[in-house]
Amino acid sequence: MSRIEKIIVVVLGLISVSLLVFITRSWTSQTAAVAAGQPSLWKVVGRVPDKSKPIFVELDQTAVARREIYDEAVRSLCGSASCQILFLAPGDPTPPSSSFKAFYDFGGFNVRHLAYWYSAQPGSGDFTGWDCERAGANGAPLSALCGDSVREAHKAILTLTIHAGTQKACGWPPNGDEKIVGDYISRMSDKPRQEQFQSIFLQVYNGGNRRPDNLSECDNVRKRNAARLLEARKLLTAR
Repeated sequence: MSRIEKIIVVVLGLISVSLLVFITRSWTSQTAAVAAGQPSLWKVVGRVPDKSKPIFVELDQTAVARREIYDEAVRSLCGSASCQILFLAPGDPTPPSSSFKAFYDFGGFNVRHLAYWYSAQPGSGDFTGWDCERAGANGAPLSALCGDSVREAHKAILTLTIHAGTQKACGWPPNGDEKIVGDYISRMSDKPRQEQFQSIFLQVYNGGNRRPDNLSECDNVRKRNAARLLEARKLLTAR
């Protein structure tokens, strides 16, 4: 190889290295710019160091009603142990993190919050608290009873089902409350909610003898609950 050819090879090598460095720096800068333009929509604002070790997470205002952001925080923070997360909105008071006692004295899990996640072990857990108004019904756990008239229907189903169980124990004549509940559940279009209410009905109705301690109280029980029973029947039979 002549001297000129060697010089050409060296120059081409230097150009290749320079070009690679330029491309790498350009790609890194673009990645950083994208990351800077998409800040995290949640952040840890506190963590109690002892006992149950709840973590306090504040969501960006734009993420308050986005279930996927809650799930993202859970995946990131809940590792190989039990996990508790209290989700807060901007402006919600942040509990102290110095100790569990300080957290408890501040109000504990009763402080104003968007949602509460609890898992006893990895791979388990659920949201056991959810603010339907602020966090929204979309993406809310079934247990939160979010949605139009859902909480009222749940209460009516419990009222009639408990009464039906007491009716058997007290020997009252059948009044068709079980049928009212069953018909209402069968008409529900929300399949997951329908399954939830059906499970509640069966658990409560088959949950044992609801006989009062004193049988003389049977009539008093029926009188005390008369107005509530009428309201529940009216709600569940409305079309």
